[in-house]
Amino acid sequence: MYLGFSSEELTGSAISDYITRVVQPVLSTVDGVASADILGGQTFAMRLWLDPTRMAGRGVSPNDVAAAIAANNFPGGRRPDQGLFHRLQRFGHTDLQSIDQFKRMIVKSKDGGFVRIEDVATVELARKIQKCC
Repeated sequence: MYLGFSSEELTGSAISDYITRVVQPVLSTVDGVASADILGGQTFAMRLWLDPTRMAGRGVSPNDVAAAIAANNFPGGRRPDQGLFHRLQRFGHTDLQSIDQFKRMIVKSKDGGFVRIEDVATVELARKIQKCC
């Protein structure tokens, strides 16, 4: 069985988000349903581009960022990039629902204040890179 979803009010990514968060979990629990797959959806990912200079200035390590993300329910692994910026790649789910909420995530408390993701990284929402092969 195939179901189609469209909207005059929601964007394609908003529809995909709704299907992923609401429809798919409900359909997966229906007796007799083997799987509820999403075909053609626009899956997005939150990307952090860690800035080593900003991190060093605030006394934050990539492990501090990884721990903050893990504490916010992001299971997965870490893979550093070889360039000027470090890339921290995580796969999973969170209750954070906007870029601004993600940017405001606390990485570390320091000197009576907080270091947030936005203080040490550039954050963007972009299409999720699908694994090939």
